[in-house]
Amino acid sequence: MTQSNLRVLVVDDEPAIRRALRPPLVELGFEVTEVSRGEMALDVLRTESFDAVLLDVNMPGIGGIETLRRIRASAPGFLCSVDRA
Repeated sequence: MTQSNLRVLVVDDEPAIRRALRPPLVELGFEVTEVSRGEMALDVLRTESFDAVLLDVNMPGIGGIETLRRIRASAPGFLCSVDRA
């Protein structure tokens, strides 16, 4: 099953994690954008819209939790699911 025209923002400071996430998402039909820091994610989200954000919790600069707080402040309807495993 493919998802047409759905956009995903992958935010992770580890290039290997971003590289691992991209192929299965693309194979499922998602358009993937990658950034390495929370600040970069906020910049991209100011000008582009996404259907989902995959966000690392532990990153340099502003971490994932603070990035999420800022995303939710600018998009009140944003749904969040956290897995700290």
